[in-house]
Amino acid sequence: MDEKTLSQGISFTNKRNWDKDEEKKKPNEELPPPPEPKDRSEDIAQLLRQERLGEKHTRAKIYNASGAVFNVGGIIALGTSAYAVIGDPSSAVYFDLLNKLGFPYSQEQVVLFIEEWKAHLIGLMASFQTFLAWWQHLCKEMKLNDVESVFQAINDQCGKMLNDFSQ
Repeated sequence: MDEKTLSQGISFTNKRNWDKDEEKKKPNEELPPPPEPKDRSEDIAQLLRQERLGEKHTRAKIYNASGAVFNVGGIIALGTSAYAVIGDPSSAVYFDLLNKLGFPYSQEQVVLFIEEWKAHLIGLMASFQTFLAWWQHLCKEMKLNDVESVFQAINDQCGKMLNDFSQ
């Protein structure tokens, strides 16, 4: 603390003018020259690029959300045996109707297919949802880094990963 504060104590009336003494001690500094005006076409191109990248990111969010609804719903249906309704004998009437309309599989074939491929279907849904989340993240990174090339953004991500492993 400086001597003035120690001798006078803390005063709220002096708060506004606390740095006036320091301004008197500082030499007059010259103001930096004004910045050169930029080319307006570069600014417009960047704004248009950011708008396109923003739209791409918004679409990626929508894809991720709609994919989550479908995939999580499918995982819940397969994981909690909600498909048991299909195997219920009372639903045979519906399969008969579908067979008359051209559906080539019987009720037993559908239930057998689901039983055999349940784990694979759940894995496929989880993998696809992971891809959608990664795509949304990549679009966000493209927008933040102002990069329109998908491959350049992927190379940047791979480069970050490799740098993290090398350290």
